[in-house]
Amino acid sequence: MSLFHARRLATSMIALAAAGVISSTASALVFGGNFFVPGLNRIIATNVVQGMSSANLPALPVRVTLCSGVVEAPVFVVTGPTTATLAGSCYRMSITIASPDQTRLLITHTGAPGGIIRVELGGFAQKVVFDRRNPNPGTGLSGTGRDVAVLGGAGPWTVNARWTNPIQIGSLPARGDVFNKLTFDFNTCFVSNNSLYVEFDTDEVQ
Repeated sequence: MSLFHARRLATSMIALAAAGVISSTASALVFGGNFFVPGLNRIIATNVVQGMSSANLPALPVRVTLCSGVVEAPVFVVTGPTTATLAGSCYRMSITIASPDQTRLLITHTGAPGGIIRVELGGFAQKVVFDRRNPNPGTGLSGTGRDVAVLGGAGPWTVNARWTNPIQIGSLPARGDVFNKLTFDFNTCFVSNNSLYVEFDTDEVQ
């Protein structure tokens, strides 16, 4: 392993340890990548701007599909100017706005019965939207985007990031960088001792 990769791995492990999610079980998680799935555009009349406040997170729709097929809709609770958390039947999530183009999401399983197969963020008329790295420059005022990157976690599954419903401003064509919905799909159940720590870019519809 190169010195660069060793330092990067150490940094990820420190971040996860600080978040309390390092598990003694072996991690076999695989990130399958970022995927665009065609869907209806969300047409807005105003602008998209880079950066957002945690005050908008309680209005961000969250849908969590359990392995049983049950769908939950937990709500983020603001815990600070840049942070919010939520809790479901067998999981917790915390979100941190680290910078104007860095939002970090930590998903942990609580050990309660049940597992997760899908997490959906957005999809309705919320202010919070999601900005990919390319094309850059993309939608005006959206600034620099960021694809989903995995910072750490544990679990014997593959997780994909699925971007849907491009943002379109008025009659201008959608640029294909800002999306109304971001979904995390697991290929097998996210269960006890599992965690996922990811980073992406959130913007705001004005």
